[in-house]
Amino acid sequence: MDIHRLFCTEFQENPQLLKPSPNGLQRGFVDVIFVFMEEKLTTEKLNSLPKDVLVLMYQQLLESFEILKTQNTELMQKLTNIEEALAVNKGKLYGRKTEKSDSIPGQMAIDFEHFCIVNESELLVEELGSKEPTAEEVIVKRPKHYKSKKENLSNVPREIIPAIELTEEELKDLFPNGYKRLPDETYTEVEMRPATFLAKEYHVAVYASVPDKNGNVEFARGPRRGRLFGSDSIASSTLVSGIINGKYGNANPLNRLSTAFLANDINLSPQDMAGWCIKAADRYFQPLYELMHAHMLDESKLIHADESFFKVTEDLKVRGKNAKSYMWLYHSDTRYGCHPVFLYEYSPTRSSENPDRFLKGYSGILLTDGYQAYHKLANENPDKLTVAGCWAHCLRRYSNLIKAVSAQRAKGTVAKEAHDRIDAIYHVDNMYKELPPKERQKMRQKNVKPLVDAFFEYLKNVSPAIDKSSETGKAVAYSLNQEQYLREFLNNGIIPLDNNDALCSGYFYPHLLSRCA
Repeated sequence: MDIHRLFCTEFQENPQLLKPSPNGLQRGFVDVIFVFMEEKLTTEKLNSLPKDVLVLMYQQLLESFEILKTQNTELMQKLTNIEEALAVNKGKLYGRKTEKSDSIPGQMAIDFEHFCIVNESELLVEELGSKEPTAEEVIVKRPKHYKSKKENLSNVPREIIPAIELTEEELKDLFPNGYKRLPDETYTEVEMRPATFLAKEYHVAVYASVPDKNGNVEFARGPRRGRLFGSDSIASSTLVSGIINGKYGNANPLNRLSTAFLANDINLSPQDMAGWCIKAADRYFQPLYELMHAHMLDESKLIHADESFFKVTEDLKVRGKNAKSYMWLYHSDTRYGCHPVFLYEYSPTRSSENPDRFLKGYSGILLTDGYQAYHKLANENPDKLTVAGCWAHCLRRYSNLIKAVSAQRAKGTVAKEAHDRIDAIYHVDNMYKELPPKERQKMRQKNVKPLVDAFFEYLKNVSPAIDKSSETGKAVAYSLNQEQYLREFLNNGIIPLDNNDALCSGYFYPHLLSRCA
């Protein structure tokens, strides 16, 4: 059967074939395409078609072309968004960990994943208990073979600390009938010095009375020096300080520290060190922490706040392998009327209850990122708390986009333009960094505020044309959503542009050299 004749007949006898179908295309157009696939319509055959059929075909082709054009645009945008997201993620994984531009230092990137350090002490103590080691158990001698307790101490440098003697008056009161000096009672503490260990043998003066007529003898001891964890512990303040610094300051697990100590003939188990860390925290650090906390809330006009996730071993067991815990940091500084204080607080969640509890009773300024928990807290206490936004968190989103592509491709993009405008804000504001707060605020209003106004005006102009689901769209949306808080620094000269000085100068997350703890 002639396909051309069938085609003409079908359109003439069944015009409903040209009506739109649910998917936006028309069935007649599908038939037309089918005919073209089966048999190419020549000019002669097209001329033989009725005029009304040609008009309908033309209209259908135009409508179908517009539909395909729209679909193609949407698909291309989705493809662009996917490429952009992949580039950003690739940059986070393999790119340089910095947001620094040529003119402005950006926040340091922190990328932690695989190492467990924070609650190692608790786990080890639970595993092996808290029995203290003796000095003889700790100090060993090479080559490794059995030695007596006395021999185990022989290779360790020893310092003799003279006994604290009782005065003659005290002795006469204790022993009216006379006394004699006995050999000193001794005990040993091990002190740690860089690359060396010293076993300190402390002497306690011991006295005995002259036997009375019945042969009875009375004894007395001189004062003992204060000890870190009581009379049964060999731990000294220097040794425990070195362990805590090695573990939490340098992120060395306790078993690695134990191996390093053994290389210096000091046999300390991870469990023993874990117990000391916990005791030190409970007895000495917690009271100090509470005093520093109270001082910060009472004295500081501004507090920096930020939080970071990491993984805790016990949480992974209970809450699953993807469970995240959080370490919160709060910082005050002399610029805000308070001694420099850095306080960490652990929490298994990112709930707003954490900053609410920590900042209870505080009246002042809180400099943070765009996390809603801080904003909620300010909304509940509008007369006491003001939240200022961190420009580095805003800059980061555009920095990630620029780093994800080549410098040439970044030129002319919204991300590059926004990044450059923030750079300009930083550049001008840094010129007034050393001015008194009132002068700084005055200069900000005069010279920085126009740049801030222009930045947000630019974003509002380009926002409608940007796909909201793209990485660029998300960066623009974040900036506009945080406008109220990002502008706050213009109203007070003590507010810095960001948290960089406080949270990214080696103080934040020194204990989180991995994000698994």
